[in-house]
Amino acid sequence: MSEAAATLEAARGESLRADQIESAVKSAGFTPRGMTATAVGVVYVRGEDRILRWEDSDSEVEILLLGANAPDEGTQRVRVTGMLVVERDKVTHSVSFAMTVDETEVVAR
Repeated sequence: MSEAAATLEAARGESLRADQIESAVKSAGFTPRGMTATAVGVVYVRGEDRILRWEDSDSEVEILLLGANAPDEGTQRVRVTGMLVVERDKVTHSVSFAMTVDETEVVAR
């Protein structure tokens, strides 16, 4: 089997961190490559990049937003859904996130 899909949903009012998802996929015997995810946060611009500050329960994560559907910078919270790619630098052990945005929705605080 070269590809498989899994659906993980957090309990109502809870969120899943990318490392939890990655760990669950590895525990099932698969290699995570990319995942469709939904993240809520505020978008800001750094240079020519649009970045979502993803507010999860434990930390603030920055996600590089890619594609024509990526929202512009603003003060409103947005929900973005798309393909999330987790990249790990084996030398520095740092983690970075990029998302190709499929959908965007403004959400209430």
